[in-house]
Amino acid sequence: MNDQYRWVAIDSDGYQFMKPVFSSLAVRSLRLFTEATDPGSRCDRSSHGGLVTAVAELNGRRVAIVWSDFRVDGGCYSHANSRRFSAFLRELGRESDGGPPLFYAVSSAGVSLMQGRTVFSEAFQLWPELLAYSREQLVVTCAMGKCLGLAALLFGLGHYRMAVGGRTHINLTGPEVLALFFGESIDFEHQASAEAVHDHTDLIHERGIDGMHRAISNTAEYGEYVTGPRIIDARVKDAMRAVMSDVQSGRFAEQWM
Repeated sequence: MNDQYRWVAIDSDGYQFMKPVFSSLAVRSLRLFTEATDPGSRCDRSSHGGLVTAVAELNGRRVAIVWSDFRVDGGCYSHANSRRFSAFLRELGRESDGGPPLFYAVSSAGVSLMQGRTVFSEAFQLWPELLAYSREQLVVTCAMGKCLGLAALLFGLGHYRMAVGGRTHINLTGPEVLALFFGESIDFEHQASAEAVHDHTDLIHERGIDGMHRAISNTAEYGEYVTGPRIIDARVKDAMRAVMSDVQSGRFAEQWM
């Protein structure tokens, strides 16, 4: 085991900040995977940086749990919790059976820009780590609340994907970026809602692009070919590349901070 981390057994009576996890999964105890430098007495909400990594027994079966806590820094992916998440997956993957099934409750505003551009390499390493784990074990993801940026990508890696209706938004960007490119009239609450995402992607997931074209109306297909390029033209693509360059270079984070 990586000596930077350790396992800590906790129960529902002593850790109120974990109440959503205990009550939602109907478990009484967890084995937390946490930093070795954290004393047991400091096993609190802030020490986990908005991301809980643990193992529990559900109906007699061992299950891995990753739970975003939006109450702490918007559940953002930081240096520390990204490294721990990756180490957690690798630790489980070394088990003889390849590790237990994983349930990932996703609620995050994305990568923590407050930590500068160096956080991106560790945060985005989560994508190949979770993808590798999903090749060996079942991964179930559940979006609840905000699921933005990297969170939306990780949510998409679940073999089974669920979302809490009426309160969940799944999108690669937040409302500010959408308004920047498409104007203030864009309805983020609707466009990024779990219900809208479900409607937009189901046909593609089930039938592929060609199958979707056969299922939708001729008018809608014509609009994709003719109207789409008028909206997402070369100017928009250049602007998006420029914004991405600012994010990757750290300029965006410096301006925002």
